[in-house]
Amino acid sequence: MYSYDNYKLAVKDRVAHLKGLGQSVTFRRISERIPLQYTFLSKVLNQPGHHLSQDHLFKMAKILDFLPEEIDYLDLLRSYSTTEEPDRKSFLFARIEKERKKRAIQAEHQDFSDSSTMMREMRYLFEPMAVIVHVALWMPVYQRDPRRLCSLTGMNPKKLLEILDSLDMLGYIRLGEDPFEVVEVFDRDPHYGRDNPLMRAHQAKLKTQMISRLNQTSEEEKESFMVAFTADEEAREKINQEFKKFIQNVREISQNSKEEHLYQMSFDFLKWF
Repeated sequence: MYSYDNYKLAVKDRVAHLKGLGQSVTFRRISERIPLQYTFLSKVLNQPGHHLSQDHLFKMAKILDFLPEEIDYLDLLRSYSTTEEPDRKSFLFARIEKERKKRAIQAEHQDFSDSSTMMREMRYLFEPMAVIVHVALWMPVYQRDPRRLCSLTGMNPKKLLEILDSLDMLGYIRLGEDPFEVVEVFDRDPHYGRDNPLMRAHQAKLKTQMISRLNQTSEEEKESFMVAFTADEEAREKINQEFKKFIQNVREISQNSKEEHLYQMSFDFLKWF
């Protein structure tokens, strides 16, 4: 990353890298999300005399999951490219060189995969509606028209667009040229296990959202159960085994049923003392 001296090239290489990973990211879709006219964006990226504004570059960098320090570096490169004041140009050049030395660049181009994937996963984990949208897309009616989810969930189209883009970047779905066109939904588990250090934080977000939804759901369409009891360690182990059997049964029942509605279930079993 820090070997670049042209912010436009860094952006174009990032898009090419993501495409190489099979992600359906395009500059047309990016322009719609900024928002910015696609023809203007194309001119900016391909003609030396045109530049993005700081705000537009910032939004594009966020869409492409550049890290905060990488966004700062891109902004430095942009400022260096646009300034006509010799003293400021020298000042910016010195800052760029200092940043490069600090990062100890050894390769011509940086491998973006680790940092960008982590940022996308964090965005997925900390957005509770991402799981709801992901699972809903398994139903053909919502895959054909994801915008129908807005009225059902209270999301605005912008939020839905961000979630769809995140799911596409993570390889859960494949989007078409239209940012709301879901071409394919891949058969991947939307839930993270204990091996992910953010799993508990992810579940906490989902549970908070579920409690809110629970209060809005009629008694006929929900089941709630809460109890405190005493037992010994042998009983605890038996309950754990029964819980695992129950989850397996739920999974099999769900897989053998028609994809007509979306349900959510949460089960907690813990020892106080």
